[in-house]
Amino acid sequence: MRSHSCWLSGFLALTAATPLACGSPADRAFDSTEDDSGTSASSDSASSSEPDVGVPNDAATADVASDRGSEAEPDASGKADTASEADAKSSADAGASADAATQADTGSVADASTAKDASTEAATGGPGPGPLATGDARSVAQPSYPAVCATLSAQFKTSQRGSPPSGDDTSRIQAALNTCKGTGHSVVLAASGSDDAFFSGTLTVNGEALVVNSGVTLFGSDGYSTELLDVEGANSAVMGPGIIDGRGDLISGTPRLIQASKITNFIVYNVTIENAGQEHLYVEGGNGFTAWNLTIATPADTANTDGIDIDSLTNATVYGSSIEDGDDGIAIKTNSAAVSNITIENSSFHGTHGMSIGSQTFDGVVNVLWKDNTVYGTDQWGNVSTDANGINIKSDVDCGGTVRQVTYLDTCMTGVKHLLIFNTSYGACSGTTGTPLYTDIVVDGVYATGSPSGSYSEFDGFSTSSPLGLTLENVHLDVTTQQGSQDAKVGLYDSNITPSGTGVTTTSVSGSGTVPTCTF
Repeated sequence: MRSHSCWLSGFLALTAATPLACGSPADRAFDSTEDDSGTSASSDSASSSEPDVGVPNDAATADVASDRGSEAEPDASGKADTASEADAKSSADAGASADAATQADTGSVADASTAKDASTEAATGGPGPGPLATGDARSVAQPSYPAVCATLSAQFKTSQRGSPPSGDDTSRIQAALNTCKGTGHSVVLAASGSDDAFFSGTLTVNGEALVVNSGVTLFGSDGYSTELLDVEGANSAVMGPGIIDGRGDLISGTPRLIQASKITNFIVYNVTIENAGQEHLYVEGGNGFTAWNLTIATPADTANTDGIDIDSLTNATVYGSSIEDGDDGIAIKTNSAAVSNITIENSSFHGTHGMSIGSQTFDGVVNVLWKDNTVYGTDQWGNVSTDANGINIKSDVDCGGTVRQVTYLDTCMTGVKHLLIFNTSYGACSGTTGTPLYTDIVVDGVYATGSPSGSYSEFDGFSTSSPLGLTLENVHLDVTTQQGSQDAKVGLYDSNITPSGTGVTTTSVSGSGTVPTCTF
């Protein structure tokens, strides 16, 4: 029987010497004695013997469109207004939209113990099991701190959060970042005596690392109105173990906390980010993104504060992270290009809107691996999610496309209301119109407990010619109620929920393994 508390078999080829700490995802932490970059280094102490932030990836980056699709919030029930769904479906092109134009080499991430028959039915979906997702094609290891290019000393205190100083640190931080641009080395924000805070407007990181030392907080000043950190170029990084606080609860407007565009090998490591005005970490366009031991700590009742948005990107890994916010924990979408080769592993979601794909899928989503993750319906402060989803793929004809080769391995849920959601009638997005087709979707290993009153799952294919193609294996839900299920072809092995509805067919398939053992 597989234990969900800490298992790493089949993970991306790990080469780091630092061991990982085991435990439940909510309690997982890295060794607090980890090298605190810049603590003893002087401002000109760059050393070529120190490890670089990462290995560049030379693949071409995707262009980022200037006008993005938009996504409206569903109501408190978690369902968008779908009064006109029937008309929309009957008038839409029944054919499937094109897959991602090119699928990159998908590597060999999948655990051999979970390998299954790779045969699949027609491209319009079927009971599978289809090809399992392999996720990120890169060989990803725990990041290392880069050599230090410059160290800045704090001149403010965290006690000034509610009333920031009239002058801030924007100019001196940006000057240091400009000096270190393109080096792959770091600008370190360090404490100085009792001074432990920096206040800043928008900063640009381009080819260097911004490191916030332990015990230090970088705050967004009152004046910033776009993102606090604008990340560009190759080999950029944002690292802790300190805190980046957007002060979204105090400032006017709804700026993103970190916006990364057209990146190559962007790393976010061992840092806490919190209180964004809108999305916390939005990565759009490029090749190679790693978030490792990231903590996002924002209450569940803050609107539109997505944790991580992975948009129009190839090759990304989120590993060992804890995500707490008031919208999607992670959302994978396609506002300007296709998305492919994504791994989300060994992470926990608290009070969020779930592990999401969509709503914009019009350029195609392919090869997404969700592995060994835990979803909680409440945050650490006891706030209940405003839309407590677990597994969640959402789109509609206003922004739909093909979502293919998506695998969920060993998912634990507690207090989640909308357990397994496959929704082609989301009714709350805009972009390029197309047919929302979900095919080769495999859910292998789900355990859900503590689901509140009114909980349900939804298996909603678009039409008889574009059905949901899904396999459910080793699934045990404490609530098996369904809502809105239709037009689906589902393969079943050891599942206590059997989808049913108009146009829904189920077939027994061969399988292996067991329902995961979960520790909350």
